This record gives sequence, C-alpha cells and structure tokens, in this order.
Amino acid sequence: MKRVICIIATIFLCLMPLRAQESGAVQAGRVLTDVGKSVAYISSGVALSGVTMTAAAMIYNAQHPDGTGNAGEALGTVFSAILGVYGMAIGGIGVLLSLLFLTPGELLLHLNGGSSRRYDEDLLRGFGMNLDLGGGFSPSLYPRISAGYHFSKAFYLGAGTSYNINLDSSRSAVVALPVFATIRLNIGKTAVTPYWDLDCGVDVLNHCNFYLATSLGARYRLSKKQNALVVGTYSELSKSYSGNFMAGIKVGYSF
Repeated sequence: MKRVICIIATIFLCLMPLRAQESGAVQAGRVLTDVGKSVAYISSGVALSGVTMTAAAMIYNAQHPDGTGNAGEALGTVFSAILGVYGMAIGGIGVLLSLLFLTPGELLLHLNGGSSRRYDEDLLRGFGMNLDLGGGFSPSLYPRISAGYHFSKAFYLGAGTSYNINLDSSRSAVVALPVFATIRLNIGKTAVTPYWDLDCGVDVLNHCNFYLATSLGARYRLSKKQNALVVGTYSELSKSYSGNFMAGIKVGYSF
C-alpha cells in the first residue's frame, strides 16, 4: 500500500511541472494572439487613415479643378495625398507583421488545448458612453464624448461632440466644435476585437460646415458589460480644416 501511495505521489509531483508548463504555454499563446490582433487592428486603422487622407486630397482637387485654391493649401493637399499612400502601405505592412505574433500564438493554443479569452455571455446592451482623447499628426488635441444605446453586442448608436484644439500658436486656438450622430460596430466576442466608429454632423463653430469622421482600431474588453479600452486612429473630413482633412491617434474608454 505504501508503495502504491509513493508511486501515485511521484506521478503527481512529476505531472505538476508539466501542467504548469502547459498552462504557461496557453498563457503565452493568448498573449501572442492578443498582441497580434492589436497590431493588425491598429494597422488597419492606419491604412484607413491613409485612404481617408487620399480621398480628402481628391475632394479638394475636385473642388479646385483650375488650381484657383490657396497655393499653400494646394501644396499641402499634394503632400497629404503622398502621406495617404504611405499610410496605406504602412498599414498593410503592419497587418502582415501581425502574423508574426498571431501564427505562433494560435499554434500554442491549438497544441495545448487552449483558446482565446471569450465573452460569449457579455451583457453589452443598454445605455453607454464613450470618452476619447486623441492627438493629431499636426499639433492638436481631440477630446471627444458621446452617449447612446447599445442595441446589441455589436451595434451602438448615439450622439456626441468633440472639442478639437489646435496647438499651433500661429493659428486660432480652437479648430472645430463638431456635433454629430455616431455609430460604433464591435466585431467579435474575444478579449481583443476590432471596432469601427463613424461620426456624421456639422461644425457649429465654423458656419455649420459638414463634418465626417471615422475611427478604426483595437478594443480591449474589461468586463462582461460595456467597459472597454480602445486604441486606434481617427480621420476627419471637413471644410473647417486646411485641406479638408485632419487625422491622429486616439485612446478611449467605454462604459
């Protein structure tokens, strides 16, 4: 009997490090997968900003086909178009680089019987708010707030405003105060998922110019409810801006 107990104890002690190793492999797989997803989603946002920047340049050229626009703005528009192409290229490269994290992460999870953290039973319904703070590629700040309703795990509809502050001392302090309707799509049930925002409204500080903004990036769930962090890029189209365009990087909190 003592021999049997010793054998069982020996086997148990031998299996403990193996279980710990397997658990560590699963955790490593989850971390690599989450990092890979983050890189992929944020890079996709960079590519979207590049597309929006190029579109803004095309719109400006369509508005001034004879070149009668401001010379400085015209030169800036050409520069924006070039940056837009670079943005699309960098975003695409970033998505490809994300495979360097996603592939080993998924392999570790598959080989060790693990899976990504999931929120299949999350309670993403009801009233919610989004608070964002961004910084433009030009010196500017982008505090933004919206309130609305989560109709499902994936769809949020609301209204909001942002106070876009220009930090360039040679220009007016406040660039724009847009008021807009907003939608947000949250895609997926894992801990790290992509999100996409679309804002449509008017800039009440500048002759109620039409305002359109979009944002794409990674969303990090903090609970089974609406609580989440977001990191991504944003792009804005409005006549209130030089060249009709502004873009930057933002972080936010949803609750």
